[in-house]
Amino acid sequence: MRAVGLDEPVFMRSGSGSMIEAVDGTRYVDWVMSWGPLLFGHADEETLHALEEAARRGTTFGAPTEGEVELAAEIVDAVPSVELVRLVSSGTEASMSAIRLARAFTRRDRVLKFAGCYHGHVDALLASAGSGLATLGIPSSPGVPSGVTADTIVTAFNDIDALERAFAEHGPELACVIVEPVAGNMGCIPPVDGFLSAIAEGCRRHGALFV
Repeated sequence: MRAVGLDEPVFMRSGSGSMIEAVDGTRYVDWVMSWGPLLFGHADEETLHALEEAARRGTTFGAPTEGEVELAAEIVDAVPSVELVRLVSSGTEASMSAIRLARAFTRRDRVLKFAGCYHGHVDALLASAGSGLATLGIPSSPGVPSGVTADTIVTAFNDIDALERAFAEHGPELACVIVEPVAGNMGCIPPVDGFLSAIAEGCRRHGALFV
């Protein structure tokens, strides 16, 4: 809450549509929408009905379900570049799974990320840039040991020259490059023209995966 000028958090008690209500009765327009998942707003009637129907069939199984397969098939149909889907519970888990897969596939350890981009609560990605243009990550959160970020390379977002220097220095060691296409955690900054394509080309050139 300090980022928006508040010393203490505001506690919410309810939400409807685009509005949320705090415990003191103050109503707010919810621009956050649970950081993305609430595409249809709070307490959407159709969503509530679907949730109730699903819960009546059972709450959780710890095993595959037909619904997962159907959802994965819809994602594959909707996104031409997607061939396989792994469903997870959070962005953190998605980032961890993608990096583990990239390391297993490439048999490399290092990951390139960009300063200011957020990829969940993954210790190895809670790193900030050091003094150089493309440096080994320095833990940016208390409780993250320096050894955990030892294989994280950090360089500047939207800086194609810095990106090329990072590839030149670390390319053969990289398992993957991970990026927010639009850097939401530092003010919804879009990529400059050519930045994402430069990442893709560098990954192809050095045999790294693009996450």
